[in-house]
Amino acid sequence: MENYTRIIGSTSTNIRTPTTGEINQGNDTLTPFDSAKNNGYSNEMSQQLGDVSTELTNLISAAGLTPDATLGQVLEAIPLISTPITTEGDLMRGDASGKPERLPLGAANEILSSNGTNLTWSAVPVSPGGIVQTVKFQTGAVATGTNQIPADNSPPLNTDGDQYMSQVITPTKSTNELEINIVFFGTTDSSGDRLAVALFQDSIVDSLATGVDTTSAANRVLGVVYSHTMLAGSTSPITFKVRAGGNTGNTTFNGQSSGGLYGGTLRSSITIIETEV
Repeated sequence: MENYTRIIGSTSTNIRTPTTGEINQGNDTLTPFDSAKNNGYSNEMSQQLGDVSTELTNLISAAGLTPDATLGQVLEAIPLISTPITTEGDLMRGDASGKPERLPLGAANEILSSNGTNLTWSAVPVSPGGIVQTVKFQTGAVATGTNQIPADNSPPLNTDGDQYMSQVITPTKSTNELEINIVFFGTTDSSGDRLAVALFQDSIVDSLATGVDTTSAANRVLGVVYSHTMLAGSTSPITFKVRAGGNTGNTTFNGQSSGGLYGGTLRSSITIIETEV
């Protein structure tokens, strides 16, 4: 055994080299080497490495790869985690226990939002007064009718006049507001006649609203334009219908004298707008 002197600054210290079976811990303390403990560590590490190797071998085999597969092939073939995704558009979120679960794709125009507990799909929020949806029926087709709407002080009935337009809407909320806008072009073949245009809902007998104009000459084109506003009252489909008729004469819709006018560009319409309340 040989002794050495370590000099740090002005201080010198006598040290010696470790004998067989000793290790230097870095603070001049020579500790006997415990070969049994070291062998235990080595055996444990060997066992862990062996387990990992076995698992990797099994995964590679299950993926249909050979033992000489490249690392890139292995990573591409073996998923890092188990995924519940099964369909295009699926998302993955955590369930109540923190495990992955499938969140199917939402409906058209829905957005991903939080309900305070988890992610969910919901409709795009609309501020009060904002438009939720608009549906419209427009036509330039010519039609004729022979039934009248009496010019008296009672609501037109759903058997008065003839039906010329209809439109269905399915409100998203019963508390939302519906605005129904009517544009009606037509004539009566009786001079000085009143052309009444009435709005009806489903099978309700009395009209919801009525617009009227008076012709100064037979078959003179009139444009009756008005709107009606109401609460939806339901989330079931609602059918709005437009019926029209003169007090005495016959009616031509989108034309005059039972024929067309302006080559089909004279168009009437019913437009329904749902707004958030």
